[in-house]
Amino acid sequence: CYGRGGTSATVTDAALILGYIDPGYFLGGSMPLDMVRAHEVMLRDVGAPLGLDLHQSAAAVIAVMTENMVAAIEDVTVNQGIDPRDALLVGGGGAAGLNAVKIARRLGCTKVIIPDVGAALSAAGGHLSDLGTEFAKLHVTSCSRFDYAGVNRTPASLNDQCEQFVADTGLPVFDQRIEFFVEARYAEQIWEIEVPLSTSEFSAQNEIDALAEEFHKIHRELFASMTENQR
Repeated sequence: CYGRGGTSATVTDAALILGYIDPGYFLGGSMPLDMVRAHEVMLRDVGAPLGLDLHQSAAAVIAVMTENMVAAIEDVTVNQGIDPRDALLVGGGGAAGLNAVKIARRLGCTKVIIPDVGAALSAAGGHLSDLGTEFAKLHVTSCSRFDYAGVNRTPASLNDQCEQFVADTGLPVFDQRIEFFVEARYAEQIWEIEVPLSTSEFSAQNEIDALAEEFHKIHRELFASMTENQR
């Protein structure tokens, strides 16, 4: 519906068809939208393959978009032991209000906030957020047979990569922080959880014990269970 060369049905087409967007006042009226073209591509790409009429097709597109956003939010809340029903939902981005209520209802959130500057939140976040990156290195060991030398080499190597990253930006550094995490699991588990390292160099058994205890604590918070006799 933008009239700029795209040929596939989009979320904007769906919102236009459902009346969520005024075709004559998109971007304050500076970019009129093509309703006829939106109808054509929606029926061709969605309606015909699925046997749906125009409005059913548009509603299906919005429903899929909503579920994708809900899944992304659940990935950083429910999957981390956080109940989104205890939070309020803040909408950001140019289409912040488009389906924020639908998302909130799916998540069980009782409040939604759309800030006056909501359309610019993503851009502002990119401009104001700290510069950061992640590096990973594989070295397998266990608490019962801890490889001190191998483990200690790994953070040292990652630290060098982090410092090189900062140097390569060419930007003045006012505050620099390097944090280390390990992916840990019980011996017969098939997935790992992220555990912060309180030290980047291990030299004594009590440091390994502290790491194991932190793992047990996080595992209990995430899954409401732990097995302390496994190391």
